[in-house]
Amino acid sequence: MSRFSFAQDDLYAFVENVFPLYHTKHKRAKEITDCILNRFPENIDEDEIAAELDVTKRWIQKVCTASFLITFTRLKRILRIYSALKLLHETNQDMLGISVYLDYSDETNMARDFRLELNISPTEARTMMMNKTPMELFGKRWRR
Repeated sequence: MSRFSFAQDDLYAFVENVFPLYHTKHKRAKEITDCILNRFPENIDEDEIAAELDVTKRWIQKVCTASFLITFTRLKRILRIYSALKLLHETNQDMLGISVYLDYSDETNMARDFRLELNISPTEARTMMMNKTPMELFGKRWRR
């Protein structure tokens, strides 16, 4: 996993840019994001975060919906997709290497998530980012 250098600060900036209600809607939304990003790219579920924050799984779902306007599962998927975009843009690593690093079981599952959220494949995204940043591509392609 250490063959990639990935800055958590970049993911925090991404969250603040994509989800403007993030800080204003619910003060503890940052704690949820912290829990996800502190263990990133390891997959973490609502039960683990609920135990860490001493809250219920339902509370986490409500905070995500109120602060991010999406579900917890979708938030994690978006963070993984954005991370994949960054890695596609900054490295020559193949899709399998990136998908394994981001805790996908294989590149097919990563491609499925790309189609769900951006309506393009990871290969198309890499080509499109020749003249765009990952944030620009995500902003133009993501469907809320």
